[in-house]
Amino acid sequence: MNTSRRSLLAGAVTMTGAGVAVSSPAAGAPVTATPEVPLSAFAGTTDDDKLADFMAWAAAQTMRGITVVLDEARTYTFLRQQTLYSGFSIKGSGRPQDQARSSMPIGQQVEVRTVGGWFTLAQSQTFGVSIQGLSIDGSSGSRLVEGHPSHVLWTSVFRDISVQNAAGVLGSSQQSSATRPVASMAGGTSTTCASERSTWAAPTRTSSRPRCCSIHLRP
Repeated sequence: MNTSRRSLLAGAVTMTGAGVAVSSPAAGAPVTATPEVPLSAFAGTTDDDKLADFMAWAAAQTMRGITVVLDEARTYTFLRQQTLYSGFSIKGSGRPQDQARSSMPIGQQVEVRTVGGWFTLAQSQTFGVSIQGLSIDGSSGSRLVEGHPSHVLWTSVFRDISVQNAAGVLGSSQQSSATRPVASMAGGTSTTCASERSTWAAPTRTSSRPRCCSIHLRP
């Protein structure tokens, strides 16, 4: 991402009727709230390129938890796996989700065509991930997050996500999630799985804190 984009994305970001608007703060003024930034502002010819550019930039920021917004009314297509970092946040359409359909009645859909999970765990512990507002159309070998035999994803939020035609939502390509639990959830999340082919382990409530989940992904 070039310098002008970096300066632009340091500004305040707000949702408008036409999408996402970015406005730069006064010179030297600190950014006091965690911003949302549009995926369309990042460099790359594919959605994978743009997401990778955002993740490299956001992971290096002092202020963590910056959210990337899928800000266009269209079908997004992701073919490559991406590595989660603590504080990663992605958000799609701002309305309640439904099954992905070609007519896109909810405004957009996300095609995930990865081999294994769209997102992977490279660190022994990853914290504070947020994934919400996505209507996902997967493939027979794809899932949202790929499990790991020893790495753990902690205290993260998965909210209002619809998945169809995927191998699963959380779990491992090496172990069928139908025969082994893939998630330990702590209450308050609202996650929709809109496909009989998608699997989501029954939540186990271990905390009364709202909108928080602790997820252990194991193969």
